[in-house]
Amino acid sequence: MYSVFVHTKPLKKKTSSTNRAIMLQLQQLLPGTEMNVHTAKQTYYNAIFQSFNPRKGTVTLLTDQFYPNDGKTITVHIEEITSLDTPSSARSDDEEE
Repeated sequence: MYSVFVHTKPLKKKTSSTNRAIMLQLQQLLPGTEMNVHTAKQTYYNAIFQSFNPRKGTVTLLTDQFYPNDGKTITVHIEEITSLDTPSSARSDDEEE
């Protein structure tokens, strides 16, 4: 005879170590920080960090602020981000040289 177990709570998705590292970087950023955000499909250069929602896993950025329309606000899910270039990561690259 088989036993069937039913969980009343849905299972939480586990975050990868890359996502955890990106989340730590985003939590330390101040609004207004300029950075480059790399995704699988596109790279957002000189994007202005506005906010990070850890519950939803989303980042709000202001892009294309140098164009006449004062840029556009976009929301990127953390799972889409492959890497971040922040001012602190640029400093650590300079120190290695």
